[in-house]
Amino acid sequence: MERYRDFGRDDLIRALRDYEAASLASEDEKKRLLYDLPLHQIELEIQNRDLRETQTALEDVRDRYAELYDFAPVGYLSLDPSGMIRKLNLTACAMLGKERQSLIDHPLRSLLAEDGRRPLLDLLLQAFQSDRPLVGEFELDGDEGRLVQLECQRHLEAEGEDTCLTILTDITARKRTESDLRRERAILQQMIDSIDDPMLVIGLDYSILRMNQAARDIARSSGLDGSACLTCYKLVYDSHRPCEGEHQPCPLKTVMQTRQPMTVVHQHRSATGGTRIIELTASPLLDEAGQFLGVIEVNRDVTESPGPAGSE
Repeated sequence: MERYRDFGRDDLIRALRDYEAASLASEDEKKRLLYDLPLHQIELEIQNRDLRETQTALEDVRDRYAELYDFAPVGYLSLDPSGMIRKLNLTACAMLGKERQSLIDHPLRSLLAEDGRRPLLDLLLQAFQSDRPLVGEFELDGDEGRLVQLECQRHLEAEGEDTCLTILTDITARKRTESDLRRERAILQQMIDSIDDPMLVIGLDYSILRMNQAARDIARSSGLDGSACLTCYKLVYDSHRPCEGEHQPCPLKTVMQTRQPMTVVHQHRSATGGTRIIELTASPLLDEAGQFLGVIEVNRDVTESPGPAGSE
């Protein structure tokens, strides 16, 4: 009671009023909290719903990425500097003919033919020292004639591991097609080389796309490089412009317009001053879609040929 000895009537009234105000404030605060609580609960539920939707969206993106990665039309591998496989997609597994689990932490070089194992390590060494993609072709071990292409480029994984992202492509069919095409071209070249008259394949710009041996002999005798960009008028007449006029009509434009073969006769003055009569037979050259590519032209010197019976 000692502490209240000097506590007067006015002081008591003020204290009671303060207590009453505090009690009223406390009750109001309680009511406000009780009112706000459902609002906070609704906000929390909305946040949880947004979080779940975001998580579902991320899982969908991850699943789509995994599907795109696994079933891409090319094989994907992640290799370490020693050539060990750290990660690969299902397409790569199919190309290599093994299950994914048996390929993880397995050296890729052991799956290649023996003569390609050292070149693979050299390719990886260069790839890890460069930011440019590097490409090599290798034969698979135990699968004679099956070729793959590896395109390697240094890549930093999300985990911080320094690997070489490698694109694996089966190029067996392409290589066989290229080989067949080279063989067909060689046969075609032999066929046109057997023709005694000069034969040219001429593009729309008068450039010679292909020639036979007789035409190459003319080029060589004229000091011209048959492998360089050469025009028909330069090869045949040592001229710097296309043929034109009555004595040297050019069949290229006419054949282009008509799509029909035609024969023209040229009068050519030789180095000795005499006149040579050259017969040019030009046929249209079309691609598979029917687009005009140029002409196939055969040149024949008919100067010494006898004229028709009864001619003067």
